[in-house]
This record gives sequence, structure tokens and C-alpha cells, in this order.
Amino acid sequence: MSLEWLQTDLTTWRPSAQYDLVTSAFMHSPVDFPREAILRRAVSAVAPGGRLLVVGHGGFPPMSEHVHDTEIPPFPTPDEVLASLDLPTGWIVEANALIERTVKWRDEKDVVLVDTVLRVRRVD
Repeated sequence: MSLEWLQTDLTTWRPSAQYDLVTSAFMHSPVDFPREAILRRAVSAVAPGGRLLVVGHGGFPPMSEHVHDTEIPPFPTPDEVLASLDLPTGWIVEANALIERTVKWRDEKDVVLVDTVLRVRRVD
């Protein structure tokens, strides 16, 4: 097994190989950013039998100043991420969920954060 790390401008990145696992973690941006297009290109980097794992924020932390900010669009749900991938036939959804996790916040109090988790497997 080998591991390849890439450092690149995702807005211009084009996969040149296929991999057993392609991941995207917390790829959100407050500025204009072609997230959906990047994730669709990531789909093409998954080898037959391989998986794409997309993890993201499911919401702002409960004490964030952004919680009640109606000008900021909500984070995409797992279903919205799945739909944006526009997967061709030959893919199986293995996980599509909102997952809660407890973390220590800046004041050392426990806070529950929500993440979106989508894992799909290419079967052809």
C-alpha cells in the first residue's frame, strides 16, 4: 500500500491517477469556491472498488456568532453533498449521515458538534 499527498490549487486540479481512497475533510470556504466541481473531479480519481469519503461541518458550533446569522448559507447536508456529486451508475452509498461528536471547547466545556459524513464506493 502506498500513500500520496498532493499540495495543489484545487480550483485547477485535475486527477492524473486513480486511488483506492480519496478524501475531503471540512472543505468549506467563506469566499466563492467551486466546492461541488472539485468534489465531482475527486469522483473521477476513485479507482474501481475504491471509496470517496467526504466529511464536513453539519452546522456551526452552538456558541458561534454565526449560529443565528441568516446571511451565511447553511452547510450542505449529506443528501445535498451526494446529489452534488452527480455520480454515474456503478456507485454504492455506504454512509450518508449527520454524526454528533463531543469536543472540548475553548473554555474547556464539552460541546456537541455535528459533522456530515458521506462515503461512497465505486463498484465498476
